[in-house]
Amino acid sequence: MLGHVVDITPHGLMLISETPLPSDTAFRLEIELPEGFANKSALILDAKSRWCQADIDPHFYNTGFELSSLSAEDVAIIQNIVDTFGFRDNERI
Repeated sequence: MLGHVVDITPHGLMLISETPLPSDTAFRLEIELPEGFANKSALILDAKSRWCQADIDPHFYNTGFELSSLSAEDVAIIQNIVDTFGFRDNERI
């Protein structure tokens, strides 16, 4: 396991991990999906790391990835993840 997804869009994602990851490196990422969330159990994504920096917590690192070659189904799943689990600071209660 490389780390945990803390932000995701159809264009990219940010991962938090315990070790720094090299920039400008190709990765094949697998994101497990909740049971029944989609027609598959995981997203398999081609991604390129674009930057890595220390987190505010000195025990962790944040890495930004650019996603490529997404299928229409994967884009829809990512959008559903954002709609379902995303933080919305502009909604009124």
